[in-house]
Amino acid sequence: MAELVDAHGSGPCAFGCGGSSPLLGTNHSIQQLPFYSISLGLFMSQTIQFDLTTTYIELCHLLKLVGLADSGGRGKIMVAEGLVQVDGLIELRKTAKIHKGQAVTLDEYTILIQ
Repeated sequence: MAELVDAHGSGPCAFGCGGSSPLLGTNHSIQQLPFYSISLGLFMSQTIQFDLTTTYIELCHLLKLVGLADSGGRGKIMVAEGLVQVDGLIELRKTAKIHKGQAVTLDEYTILIQ
């Protein structure tokens, strides 16, 4: 597997081609990126199971508790930016009540509420 690099550009290209990328530390254009990156696990989804012990939890607090947001405030910003989906639909209500049986998605993470 190729070595990943920091955001400042030290180290080899994560895709092994010697090019460079602003995200991975060397400078590719999107057209140059090889599509085998999925096999490196860069776009695989992860499932997080959350056991709800109350009737509901506010969406911004859920993001904080599972570690996808540094704080409830950051969780609110993520929701306001339209980055979070609840049951497959974009959710813009920061304090939306999330109940058992719902699924919350952010980037490659899916939180299953049980």
